[in-house]
Amino acid sequence: MESGNIDDALYCYDQMHSDSIAPDELTFVCCLRTCGNAGSLTRGEDIYSDVLLKGLECDDFVGNTAIDMYSKCGLLEEAEFLPNKLSLQTVYSWNGIVTGYSQRGNIDDALYCYDQMHSDSIAPDELTFVCCLRTCGNAGSLTRGEDIYSDVLLKGLECDDFVGNTAIDMYSKCGLLEEAEFLPNKLSLQTVYSWNGIVTGYSQRGNIDDALYCYDQMHSDSIAPDELTFVCCLRTCGNAGSLTRGEDIYSDVLLKGLECDDFVGNTAIDMYSKCGLLEEAEFLPNKLSLQTVYSWNGIVTGYSQRGESQKVFLMFKRRLAAEINPNTITFVSILNVCNHTGELSNGYIYYVAMGRYFDIIPVLQHITGIVDLLGRSGCVDVAISMLNRLCERTTAPWNALIARHMESGNIDDALYCYDQMHSDSIAPDELTFVCCLRTCGNAGSLTRGEDIYSDVLLKGLECDDFVGNTAIDMYSKCGLLEEAEFLPNKLSLQTVYSWNGIVTGYSQRGESQKVFLMFKRRLAAEINPNTITFVSILNVCNHTGELSNGYIYYVAMGRYFDIIPVLQHITGIVDLLGRSGCVDVAISIINTMPFHPGLVI
Repeated sequence: MESGNIDDALYCYDQMHSDSIAPDELTFVCCLRTCGNAGSLTRGEDIYSDVLLKGLECDDFVGNTAIDMYSKCGLLEEAEFLPNKLSLQTVYSWNGIVTGYSQRGNIDDALYCYDQMHSDSIAPDELTFVCCLRTCGNAGSLTRGEDIYSDVLLKGLECDDFVGNTAIDMYSKCGLLEEAEFLPNKLSLQTVYSWNGIVTGYSQRGNIDDALYCYDQMHSDSIAPDELTFVCCLRTCGNAGSLTRGEDIYSDVLLKGLECDDFVGNTAIDMYSKCGLLEEAEFLPNKLSLQTVYSWNGIVTGYSQRGESQKVFLMFKRRLAAEINPNTITFVSILNVCNHTGELSNGYIYYVAMGRYFDIIPVLQHITGIVDLLGRSGCVDVAISMLNRLCERTTAPWNALIARHMESGNIDDALYCYDQMHSDSIAPDELTFVCCLRTCGNAGSLTRGEDIYSDVLLKGLECDDFVGNTAIDMYSKCGLLEEAEFLPNKLSLQTVYSWNGIVTGYSQRGESQKVFLMFKRRLAAEINPNTITFVSILNVCNHTGELSNGYIYYVAMGRYFDIIPVLQHITGIVDLLGRSGCVDVAISIINTMPFHPGLVI
């Protein structure tokens, strides 16, 4: 049994039966323990049947070992009822059940057993606390975790290294990192394991300063970081774009000789890529025994974001030469850079190759990318044909195509795509409506804008802040200011931009009283004006010759709203003063301008 030879141990047990030698308590204990350690449930149940035949199931030593065997073999429900048969229930027998439930991730059952131990006056020991704290940490159950740690304190076990380190891990996983951070000071043996839990927690939160403070604290306490520490800290630096600290930590990696560790090395590549040192990142894969698609993806994505298409294509070829096949993310980066540089031919070639040579089924980002590229290159029919062949009828690729036409001012193509979506029974979403309403507003196409807003009403999206504000802007640009004026009341979030559209519209009409009324209404709604608001106000005052109002608003702009005058403001007030005969005041304003007046002034 001690050497782990289950077959030999049970052969001896069978031989005893053959020779009519009755097994005793010690025999059963040894054989049940052997079966439990080996996970051999069938033989374990056979032996426990013999225990029952011998009437030894109430023997404390045999019974506790049977509980342990059932627990290790995964029959926790059976194990849970066995303690009731024993005159002496021990923490050892319950620990087996608690451990089993804990390993399964059954927090409720594990903690029920913990509570049952309390009810039966069985004092938990270090292993009980470790199992239960670990279970609470993995499940994110802070309330129960704190209850159990209170019991740890009552038992005076908070300084036990095993219990203490597990408590640190529990608090870290439950997000109470500040509490976890003070616990290592109670331990005689602070381990990298306990600190890793805290560093990982801060890293996942994105708290670079706290994560790296803990890293520095480990150094101060002479606790050597391990691979997991380096991975967490390098990843944190990469996500935060903190190159200086990232390089410091990678220097420690080199000192520890861990630069060839695949996990650490790939994270270092990702860190350098995210911090923009792509040339340095490019040479790191050569140090690794296992170059992964993920490490190369970081470099490819970096060059893609820079818009360096030739570098992206070169990295693609180098990874193929290293027999590292691309994945979904690789082709997202390639299509993005082709979009950025307008390389339709290369983009289409890679899109086709993705499925033909690498068996990668296009996902939404690929389809959106190629459709966007085709749309930007004027191949609208090809893009629509591609969308019509898709098995999954999704809105996003259509939105990309419509947005592309909107940006280039192609109202007809944008609305043709919108109509095509209707024909193909693809429901527009908020982004679709925003793009199409904005297109209609920019083109002054009221008829189509009203049609689309009717669809917004049918979908019940008129109260969506993004859609609603765009509709206000569309009606304002198309001259239906009275209609636009009532739309903000439907929105939970009224923005300065939606009101600006109405103010600008009335300003262009020369309706100063309406402009002033809109200004007061927006202040009543606690929406502060911005630069554009005052441009519109000064324009309408110029149009109507209202010097007094114009000057009052010009002064209020800086005094009450902390808006620094820009060229349009100064041009407006100087023009207004000049046409009202206040030349000296106009010259005074010009002389106190925060920038050179230029020819326009």
